[in-house]
Amino acid sequence: RLSQRQKAFKKGADADEARRKREDVAVQLRKQTRDETLQKKRMVNEGEAMGQGPAAMSDQMQAAGPPPCEMIAPLAAMLATEDPALQFNATQQVRKVLSVGDNPPIQEVIASGMVPVFVNFLKDVSRPELQFEAAWVLTNIASGTADQTRVVVEHGALP
Repeated sequence: RLSQRQKAFKKGADADEARRKREDVAVQLRKQTRDETLQKKRMVNEGEAMGQGPAAMSDQMQAAGPPPCEMIAPLAAMLATEDPALQFNATQQVRKVLSVGDNPPIQEVIASGMVPVFVNFLKDVSRPELQFEAAWVLTNIASGTADQTRVVVEHGALP
């Protein structure tokens, strides 16, 4: 008898439906917060730089703001140099380019031949910061399609 009165009292609001909506909203908020946190972590070290020359070059590339695809070739050239500071900054810039939320240029990075360079950086135990950045780049590449992940594995990034 009590449940009949409760149902008749407020016909416009269904308790189960309201609970389900609250849970959906809570899940969406948690996902949004997690995504924002991940994006902040990916873009960490934005202001860090090693040395004036490479830092200035990196800042100029960011200030000019070319599309990520157009940044790949100059970054590949920076990776090919023997200058450790340029190599570090180029690796960091590639990591930032691949950390964009929508449609990162993973295939362009693979096509430019950078993957073997990053795998070699992983093996350089004398430069842990470079190892960290290279591992991050390879992780971002491996997070793409199955074929893109296969490229990372085939180049020996996994022990």
